[in-house]
Amino acid sequence: MATSGEFKGREDCFLLEYAFRENRVIITNDKDFGYLVYRQNLPTRGIILFRFIQELPPLKIAALETILSKGTSKILNHFIVASEDKIRSRPINK
Repeated sequence: MATSGEFKGREDCFLLEYAFRENRVIITNDKDFGYLVYRQNLPTRGIILFRFIQELPPLKIAALETILSKGTSKILNHFIVASEDKIRSRPINK
């Protein structure tokens, strides 16, 4: 019998595969995508991970506006982590 964590992992893999096929970047609060991209080497067009202590929409919107202002070359094929005090970006080498 599968646990709820296994279902969640399958859903994450399905979402990652779908986003890759559709040339979409995933915006998420789910740290599991880092594992899937870097440990499992699953393909992605890009991930934006929000790591905010306070889950306030205005904080996320401001961070997303900053990220989007950098242009697609700094978003596509990058793993971006945004928090209250910084935005880190790391290229995804495939």
